[in-house]
Amino acid sequence: MPPSDSFTIVEGLTTVPSHFAPKETMDRVETEIGERGMNVFARIDHATGAAEVGLTLRPTELIIFGNARGGTPLIQPNQTVGIDLPLKALVWQDAAGKTLISYNEPSWIALLAIWGKYDPFFIPLGAEAFWRDLPNAKVQFLDTGHFALETHLEEIALAMRDFLGRLPPDEPRPKEVTAVIDEAASLLSRTNVK
Repeated sequence: MPPSDSFTIVEGLTTVPSHFAPKETMDRVETEIGERGMNVFARIDHATGAAEVGLTLRPTELIIFGNARGGTPLIQPNQTVGIDLPLKALVWQDAAGKTLISYNEPSWIALLAIWGKYDPFFIPLGAEAFWRDLPNAKVQFLDTGHFALETHLEEIALAMRDFLGRLPPDEPRPKEVTAVIDEAASLLSRTNVK
């Protein structure tokens, strides 16, 4: 795949320019994270990784950061939100030599909540709170109680497949993505959850 000359505008992804070189930008980002009381869990230098296998890549470094006090309340109601946490930021250099910082907008955290509308423990009001805090959340209520997987496994598997495969409407879905999503749905439908 040829190197990109610029970045593509992606909904839910913010990209801003930096006035500093990539390494200095990343060092400044790391300092700022620490000053705000968050932990840096890792810095992953993709360009170094590429060089180690004989490939070239302009400066591209990922930082993974967060803290349990901020992340746990997001994960508690739906643990699958943990796939999007801790937070990440990417510092990279485009073909023109500009340094950029990209990160997912916090409101764009992917969330699918499938709820039994008669569940006595996880009442629908709790699921509705996701819409307020995460405008892109997909919340679906099923005509069941607490053990929705036992009564609606196929419906839930299909909803998960559709949710995981969502792409912008004007973007074609690669065959590989479709194959992985179909395989995941097939696996879910064969899983014995009882």
